[in-house]
Amino acid sequence: MLKSKGLGGKEMNGDYLFKQVYDYALHRIELNEWKENEKLPSIRNLAAEMKVHRLTVLKVTGFLNRKIESMSKINPAIMSNPVKLIN
Repeated sequence: MLKSKGLGGKEMNGDYLFKQVYDYALHRIELNEWKENEKLPSIRNLAAEMKVHRLTVLKVTGFLNRKIESMSKINPAIMSNPVKLIN
């Protein structure tokens, strides 16, 4: 397993970093800091802000997009509040 240094400079494995970025993204969505139909911060900026590799952020955003898309096919109303789906 690849290891990297995350927030606070602690060495962490990839799964922990993925979860850390995932939780951070959910938190920003729940606080309505990232609004529907608005441009998100760049992957590079998010990675720098969280002190993780860009690929970790890219994996999380891809995961969230796939999750929302797959659930919206089952229930189109999901798109009105994707946070409920993601949690």
